[in-house]
Amino acid sequence: MQKKQILLVIPSMASAGGAEKLVDNLSKIFKQDYQASIVSFDPPGAAPYFKCGVPFYPIGDSPGRAPRFRLLAYIRMAMNLAALKRKLGADITLSVLWRADLINALSHRSGKIGSLAVINLRGNRTNIKMVKFRQFVGLIYRRFNMVFSINPAISNEYRELFGLASENIRLFRNFTDRPQYQRFFSDHACRYVFCGRLVYEKNIDGLLRIWADYIHRNPGRQLVLIGDGPLHNELESFAIGLGLTASHNLQDVNAQVLFAGSTDTPEAYLDGARALLLTSRHEGVPTIVLVAASLGLPLIAADCHGGGVRHLFAVDRTTPLSDISLECAQSKGILLPIPDSPATTRVWVEAMERIDRDEALRAELSRRALQLSAEHSYEAVRQDWSLMMHQLSTQP
Repeated sequence: MQKKQILLVIPSMASAGGAEKLVDNLSKIFKQDYQASIVSFDPPGAAPYFKCGVPFYPIGDSPGRAPRFRLLAYIRMAMNLAALKRKLGADITLSVLWRADLINALSHRSGKIGSLAVINLRGNRTNIKMVKFRQFVGLIYRRFNMVFSINPAISNEYRELFGLASENIRLFRNFTDRPQYQRFFSDHACRYVFCGRLVYEKNIDGLLRIWADYIHRNPGRQLVLIGDGPLHNELESFAIGLGLTASHNLQDVNAQVLFAGSTDTPEAYLDGARALLLTSRHEGVPTIVLVAASLGLPLIAADCHGGGVRHLFAVDRTTPLSDISLECAQSKGILLPIPDSPATTRVWVEAMERIDRDEALRAELSRRALQLSAEHSYEAVRQDWSLMMHQLSTQP
């Protein structure tokens, strides 16, 4: 029997990011049972950041041919995508992020279409127009056969904002694989690590304020920032303005903050760290938490908008932070307020100091992290998607 064709559509695969890694992960799952391909709107000839192992089709504009009117660009991309669907005989086309969702819906002619909802909308300035023009956006999403949401809070937003029926929304889990890598830091220095795009949503300015207070009380530690983005130079200047020593030289053991840049094997820098720090303002379900969990790292994360971390940590969305202690029985990590004030910064510093001196707590958090990783194993997630793709393909 000929395998069904599944297309994964994303605005760009040229850089590292959570959505890009999600598409990379899904391609690894789907290629076992389907003919899977990735489509992006990068210029022709572009290469994906992640080595996906499936056919890759960049069908965007050539450099220097950016259209004057965005709507015309979307129509042209929809025509390109529709032509590719016909050429490949696509049975299912899954898109992630609004631009890809819009083009996927506009290009719909045959087969089933689905959207991967991975980021919250309310209060997220990146997606403010989706909320403002929710009547139009709702028309687009109601064209999809299914919306796959990465956590329950996002499911609720799509139902309430866009009028989606509950039966047309499914929850999905992400997973992480274990690539071959060599641990980068060979010493046993005390390091904390952040990994993600250097953008407003990640709240790295809040993280640097925490680190400045923490390092003042606990000298000899190092913060490693893995990732790149538009705020790189601004954040480096901000760190120096806080009195921190910053460096791009990863061999610099004296720098208080290391800017490591992007990598497709963050495990190399995470391995051996004291903990992962995630101070985000907004998250769906951050892939890097699963990466760190697979290494048994203690997880310290903000109770960010979008509910993704609460969902991963198995903390009920109605439980107030004041009722969650470091020893909270059910939590897979330490859930803290978004660091946006001196009071919340102090809470983070105290939690990190507790991690430093309490070996039993570190060991317990490591055990819980490994448990979280096991719950998002490749096999478990593959079975989930196999069932969901069957349901989608047989939907009337």
